[in-house]
Amino acid sequence: MAKTLWHIQSSFYHLFRKNPLSARILRQENEAIKNLLQSIADHPITTGLDIGSDRRNSLELIPPGDASWMAIYYSNRMIRSCRKQFTNIGFVRGDARQMPFAVESFDLVLCVGVSEYLEDLNRFLEEIWDLLKPGGFMVLTLAPPTFLNFFRWMIGHRIFPIRENDLRISLDKIPYRMMASNQTLLQHQYLLNKE
Repeated sequence: MAKTLWHIQSSFYHLFRKNPLSARILRQENEAIKNLLQSIADHPITTGLDIGSDRRNSLELIPPGDASWMAIYYSNRMIRSCRKQFTNIGFVRGDARQMPFAVESFDLVLCVGVSEYLEDLNRFLEEIWDLLKPGGFMVLTLAPPTFLNFFRWMIGHRIFPIRENDLRISLDKIPYRMMASNQTLLQHQYLLNKE
């Protein structure tokens, strides 16, 4: 999606998410992700990163606790908005394809609603691998090639739908362990582990 459209959209997207159908889909997606996160509740998480799609939604999924969290977002407007609500999170403006963090910085990375906007999933998975501490986890969502995701593309989202088989091929090259997965109407969700 063009940067200008992204910045415009960030100012009113929360209203779109409040319509009954979108709100229902979002609730289902969130519950499924919370179930994935529940499966690692016994693992110590001291540092976390939200690779935001500038939707604010994934920040609400951050597990409770004393972990130190960072979020990287593309839109300054969204960062300003999020800082008002999430005062305990450090925000950085940046691009998910070139993140300014040190190697092995995070125990948990949330990547919700982002990967479908990236042309090169392998490169992205490699970058997250570098950012994760040994034993760290990533929650990754993908947009499968469905009618609803095709509709998203038709209304201006430049997305790259990904089939689960394509993810599995990527995971053969980058040795994440797939610990669990869920499917919702718009997303396939995965809990991956850096062994």
